[in-house]
Amino acid sequence: MNIGFIGLGKLGLPCALAVESRGHKVVGYDPSEQVKEIIDTKKLKYQEVHAQELLDKSKIEIKRKFK
Repeated sequence: MNIGFIGLGKLGLPCALAVESRGHKVVGYDPSEQVKEIIDTKKLKYQEVHAQELLDKSKIEIKRKFK
């Protein structure tokens, strides 16, 4: 299933990672440069249980504009 998230901040990103870990394709929208950097570098700037290990395996696609 394809699932989209609007907002990949401290709540949205861990939720998106959890959904993705269950086998779904996740696309996220967030205009924040900081969020893009987290996705690109795969380094969280905060602690959330299991989020870093899920991010390390993640293939979340991030969009910065609505089309």
